[in-house]
Amino acid sequence: MTSDTDATQARISAIRMPPQSIDAEQSVLGAMMLSPDACEDMAAYLDPDDFYNRQHRLIFTALTDLQRAGKPIDAVTVGEHMEANGTADDIGGSGYLINLSSNTPSAANARAYADIIRAKANARALIEAGTEIVNAGFTEAADIAVQDAFCKIASLQARADITALPPVDLFDDSSAPPIRPEWLPPHLCDFIFESSKVKGCPPEVLAIASLIACSTACHDEFKVQPKANEPGWKESARLWGMVIGDPSVKKTPAIRLAMAPLSDLNFSMVQDYLKQRMEYDLQTAQHKANEKRRIQAEAKGEGAPEKSEAPEAPRQERIIINDATIEKLSDLLSHNPRGMLYLNDEMAGWFASMDQYSKGASARRDRSYWLKFYDGGRLIIDRMSRPSTVIDNGSMRILGAIQPDRIRSMAERMDDDGLLQRFIIAVIPPGRIPASDEPEPAHLHHKYKTILTHLWNTNPGDGTSIVAMSPEALAVQADLVRFSDALVGTGSLPNMLRSHLAKWQGLFPRLCLTYHMIGCAALKKYPTSLPINESTAKRVAGLMRGFILPHAFAFYSGLASASSPTFNVARKVADFILARGFSRVTKRDLNRFVSSWRTLPDWQQANVISLLRQSGWVLDDGKADDRRAPVWTVNPRVHVEFAGRAAQAAAARDAANKAMMELKGILSVETES
Repeated sequence: MTSDTDATQARISAIRMPPQSIDAEQSVLGAMMLSPDACEDMAAYLDPDDFYNRQHRLIFTALTDLQRAGKPIDAVTVGEHMEANGTADDIGGSGYLINLSSNTPSAANARAYADIIRAKANARALIEAGTEIVNAGFTEAADIAVQDAFCKIASLQARADITALPPVDLFDDSSAPPIRPEWLPPHLCDFIFESSKVKGCPPEVLAIASLIACSTACHDEFKVQPKANEPGWKESARLWGMVIGDPSVKKTPAIRLAMAPLSDLNFSMVQDYLKQRMEYDLQTAQHKANEKRRIQAEAKGEGAPEKSEAPEAPRQERIIINDATIEKLSDLLSHNPRGMLYLNDEMAGWFASMDQYSKGASARRDRSYWLKFYDGGRLIIDRMSRPSTVIDNGSMRILGAIQPDRIRSMAERMDDDGLLQRFIIAVIPPGRIPASDEPEPAHLHHKYKTILTHLWNTNPGDGTSIVAMSPEALAVQADLVRFSDALVGTGSLPNMLRSHLAKWQGLFPRLCLTYHMIGCAALKKYPTSLPINESTAKRVAGLMRGFILPHAFAFYSGLASASSPTFNVARKVADFILARGFSRVTKRDLNRFVSSWRTLPDWQQANVISLLRQSGWVLDDGKADDRRAPVWTVNPRVHVEFAGRAAQAAAARDAANKAMMELKGILSVETES
């Protein structure tokens, strides 16, 4: 009998063991020590808490520390790093690390093992959440327990579905996630994050500015062919970026830091041109005087001197322009076939100059030229009073900044021709970040300058200038295209956001080429000597999914729409949902408790619900079409993401109710008296 009981207990214990796979954890750690690419991939895909074994969590943390620092990784370096951090004894010494690397034959299956680790971690999280939900069910506050259950399930859903879009913060015009190191070129990460700390600015500003700077330094002749069966489709490393934020976020200092090496080079170019132009003007004047004397001598029958050749005008080599008309820009582009950068600390003037209501046909003409500058290639610019200008490669990068209120007031008037949607947008939240007391990382500034200089000096040779994409990188591209196409196909996104997503097929290879060129410059490799690898493609895909898309979503669903009455009422409804903690909301609820909703006609009420759907606040479950009792399911994630706002809304409601009660008491006393 005792043996049967022991066997039963053993089976129960086995069943109750938290889900785990020690073999998969060991295999992933071994693969990370065998392959730098596997290490980079796993660092972006897994978190330390995904590992069940504490020793493995410590080892994974050490591996990712070394990988992000750009240091070599093997059993010895990991052991030394853990020794320096006082964690070597916790894993039993370096012998265990050697066993991990020696017992892993290959890094080829690292992603499969990582999927097992994530699945086990999600299962453990489910058990933990389920236990908390069960315990909550025994409490007296049943309504609160139900809401907690929704929140915990939403948390698990957010963890399991890393591609799901979070609900947009309708109360903060600048709601968008921060940038992460694993989404950026590894050779720029330390420069971006350490320099941002010293300057007291968000790293997102310096990240976007640095990417545009590196894009500018890349010669336009280097191209990538995104599809093997479309040889006519090639993309250069040509990017447009815009930072949206208040003056407090120090946009200008960060942009100037990123552009400093190119600005110095550009200044030298202008100085050289002015010197050459002065010499040219002197030579031209001398040539004209000689020609005049020659003609006079020939007319007198004297021995005429030999006719001299006119001096050749110098090239106006430039990298950066800050403001120019299309006419002036066309002249500069004809001298700079590798492309230039339009840099402007305040983009409001640039947008206003092409406002469809400001200059009529002239504004539309300028917009059409800028759209062509995004694509590059041969271009003829016709002008009324001057000869046409033939440009071998009309290629322009753009980097600028603008304040939220300026772009908000302009967004609704902009033509929906795709000009704005070509920008990589970073929406920066307001508020000052205290600058660090640490000294400027001069060595990182030097490294960054070296990379930019090497990029600028890397010119296409006599051979091919086409950079290949590895099959693995093409697979990442195909997956990203499927993802963006699926989002566009939903039909529930704002039109301008859908237009932005439609540009992703070209944006992905442009970013891949930029990242690839940066890596080759850091390693002193010629760009075409290596294909764009899977690791680079995954970093770019991570940036596009995790940063570019949420920021575009926040902009097109929130900031760009925030001036409309529909948006203001949607905020009121969202506040009401949070204050009441509703999992479902009906039209009757809104009619009773949201006064601004009651005043809207049916079509505007429909627009409010559409905006709430687009922003991820209510789910499209078909119930809203029931005209007898319209009801909308609330996305449970809003109660998780905006728990703080819910508490504020509830407190404001209670304070208002209390004030009303006091007012009623005062009025009743006055009436009796």
